[in-house]
Amino acid sequence: MAAMPRLRQGSNGQTNDTASADDRPTLGQPYLDWLERTWQGDMRELREGRYLHQQADLRQAFETSAYWHEVSARLQRWADSYRKKTKAPLFQGVPTLPSLLNKSWQSFLDRSWRENVDGNQNWDREPKNGWWLPDNWFERAWDIVRARFVVRDLDGARELAEQLRDCAERRPFKLETKLDEEAKPNGYYGYHVYVRQPFAVAALDYDGEQSRWSQIEIQVMTQMAEVISELTHPYYEQRRVSGAPGALPLLDPTSEEADAVGLGQQSRELERKVLQLRMKIHELRARGSRAT
Repeated sequence: MAAMPRLRQGSNGQTNDTASADDRPTLGQPYLDWLERTWQGDMRELREGRYLHQQADLRQAFETSAYWHEVSARLQRWADSYRKKTKAPLFQGVPTLPSLLNKSWQSFLDRSWRENVDGNQNWDREPKNGWWLPDNWFERAWDIVRARFVVRDLDGARELAEQLRDCAERRPFKLETKLDEEAKPNGYYGYHVYVRQPFAVAALDYDGEQSRWSQIEIQVMTQMAEVISELTHPYYEQRRVSGAPGALPLLDPTSEEADAVGLGQQSRELERKVLQLRMKIHELRARGSRAT
């Protein structure tokens, strides 16, 4: 991607933004105003339409990629292999690719605000890894486009996540990937696979193309975890938008959020116990077949 003009700094290393350390811009118009003062490139790069255009290019690049087609071709094979080992189905139904989901402009702005402002311990200087700005924020983000596989059991989630990662890293793809195990205090749990996806986007005024990349997030979770996620996510969004303190109200007997979080933590432990019992039953059957 062609280099874009960056933030101007004074001799003391501070930006020419006038906000003080005690005057962080809030999410919304104050933050948009701060972005306009801080970003020294073309202001059209800050528009929602520009973000959506690039997001569409990223999505198309991944959706039509050889890797995603290969995943589609291998899903049934992975399901058959899992059933052979565990005597249980990997998916509840026929293995199919999930739909791709787009991160909204408002949600993306929220993420950049948290990185630039709210979570910036170095404010009003740039954070440790630099500002999130139009010339790098696609490369720094990890879920502008995402997908979610839902499987039946917890060990199936891990196995599928590893298959997705290994498929990306092997020839002929050799893509940069990462696999994270997620178990959050709010009750969310699952596996996330991140795949580096290059894409091309038209330059402003359509004067050539720019090469960019971003990470596609592929979530893998159980049916139970998906149900819990649907219960807890509205509370997470409400907390995020309202700017409520980060601590969860786990000891509040009247808190519906605490109830949802508690269900998530209980279901995670229940799924672990189910998996342990299944493994013991499998061992008993194996011993019995050897004895006969």
